[in-house]
Amino acid sequence: MTEKTISELNTSRPDDYDDIVNLVRSSCGDKVVLPGVLVSEILSNLPVKSLIRFQTVCKPWNRFIFSPAFINKHLHRKNPQLGGYSKFCDKEFYSHKDEFVFPAVVDFIVGACNGIICIKTSHIEKSLILFNPATREFSFLAKDECDGTIFGFCYIYKTQEYQVIAFKEKRHVNNIDIKILTMGKTKSLREVRDVVLPGRITDSRQATSGTTMVWLGVDHEEVNDIVICYDAIEERFSRIDVPPYDSPPHLWTRSLRVLKESVIMFVYSNYEANTSFDIWTLIIDEGSKDKHWMKYRTIGPLKTGGIMWPIEVCWYEKWILCRKDGNDQEDLKYRSNDLFYYDLETDQVEDYNKLTDPPIQEFVNYVESLVSIKSLVQSVDTNY
Repeated sequence: MTEKTISELNTSRPDDYDDIVNLVRSSCGDKVVLPGVLVSEILSNLPVKSLIRFQTVCKPWNRFIFSPAFINKHLHRKNPQLGGYSKFCDKEFYSHKDEFVFPAVVDFIVGACNGIICIKTSHIEKSLILFNPATREFSFLAKDECDGTIFGFCYIYKTQEYQVIAFKEKRHVNNIDIKILTMGKTKSLREVRDVVLPGRITDSRQATSGTTMVWLGVDHEEVNDIVICYDAIEERFSRIDVPPYDSPPHLWTRSLRVLKESVIMFVYSNYEANTSFDIWTLIIDEGSKDKHWMKYRTIGPLKTGGIMWPIEVCWYEKWILCRKDGNDQEDLKYRSNDLFYYDLETDQVEDYNKLTDPPIQEFVNYVESLVSIKSLVQSVDTNY
């Protein structure tokens, strides 16, 4: 590597860059030939599986790899993964590399942030799991930490903390109590009472943009479809109407996902001949927090040999994973060979070749991370 290249690496360094370099140099001693900055760059671009093997080289290397500075640096590498679980084998989580069996039945995936996936299970006393697919580490959250029927999960970059919220909707009651579990530099559990909920949530799967969590819902009169938003900093809810269409709302299906760190909405027709869908982006003004929808693009019509619908955005913005049903039979809707990718850059369609038995029902995007689940969940202080 030339001096110019090393200099270029310095221009985009994180705030804790000097700490990382010093730690590399102190760990390697006089034996290292490569500059500390180069060693740090090489290691930060390795997969988690390799880094875990390297931790056994010596104690200084173990300390370096699991230092907060290096973990944060490693998170900046763009290494998106696609995982999911099966409708027919409820305890197994699949990635493109391997599979993992949970000790409880998976109900649904709440969300994923910075390499950690929050999963709702059927366990009565411990209904939420925090799971790191890269390290295969997981931990249940106790019932008093996540007692609710609706959940949210986000990462607050300013404080470098993960946050789980849990609450129960009350029929014909607009005010709710929210439990907020914060994990990171500080670990606390507290309750915020009498928070106004502007509607009823109809889809338990959330999408997150920064510190804003969003769900699909309806207003209290159950007349208008809306999107319910929760700001983790201000600890309050707000609502926004769904994108407008000329035909009645019940003729359209909507789902929320994340594209380029922004919340998007897939909208597609319920007609049997559907071969296209729209993508809308939720624009959030950082200052005023005002929100509005902007149409990103229309995909299709696609020649897929049957009706189709979008499932997940993959690899940040390049692919959209879709499911097709050429035979229009209910039992075929979860076959892996009925999945295909749509390339946003080339407008090409390719078959999804990752076959699992049983097939995957729900997918989730995540990044590889060295974040320790154990360090997140230990010593939670309760403050009501």
